[in-house]
Amino acid sequence: MTSVETLKPTRRRFTTDEYHRMAEIGVLLEDERVELIEGEILRMSAKGSRHNGCIIALDDLLREQLNRDTAMISV
Repeated sequence: MTSVETLKPTRRRFTTDEYHRMAEIGVLLEDERVELIEGEILRMSAKGSRHNGCIIALDDLLREQLNRDTAMISV
């Protein structure tokens, strides 16, 4: 039998299907800001003005560098 001292916690990684199912049944709340990254569910910080400024700057940069006829841009 294994003693409690020898047990080590392990991470449980989730699949995309499991993640979506958790949202469907209410384990993850609709307004909860979380993302599934490499199998882990991570809480994300709220978008603020700094975040929005970066998105606008990145969008502008990509539009300047890429041909709009051959690339669809969504940041």
